[in-house]
Order: sequence, then structure tokens, then C-alpha cells
Amino acid sequence: MEPFRPEQFHDEYQARVLELIKSKSSGDAAPKHEKAKRLAPVIDLMSALKKSLAEKGSRNASKASKLRRPRKTA
Repeated sequence: MEPFRPEQFHDEYQARVLELIKSKSSGDAAPKHEKAKRLAPVIDLMSALKKSLAEKGSRNASKASKLRRPRKTA
């Protein structure tokens, strides 16, 4: 495991508060920030699990039906 390197991280909240304090102390308006980045869509794990189990169940059922067929004898 790699050692913790705090310099790799940036405290966005603290930076924005300091920027706000500086702008207010100089008499300027509050700085405007761009909108937050859109995050990746959230996957519903329960529906993914149910779908996976349903697919697995249908594959097992078809395999089981193939295995249960009686063999033809001569």
C-alpha cells in the first residue's frame, strides 16, 4: 500500500471560503463558480442482481432439461 500523501489532495471548500473572504474584504461581489461536474450514473445493484439471477436461472433450466432427457436405446 502506498503511503499517504496529503499534498495530492485539495480542499475545495476551504479554497472557496478563502476566495469569498478576500472578495468581501476588498468590497467586490461574491465570486461565481461553475456548476458541479456531473457524476456517473448510479447503477441499481438490486435490479442488476435480479437480472443476473434470472439469466442464470434460465440458463440452468435449459441445461437441466437437456440433462433429463431419456436416452434412446437400440
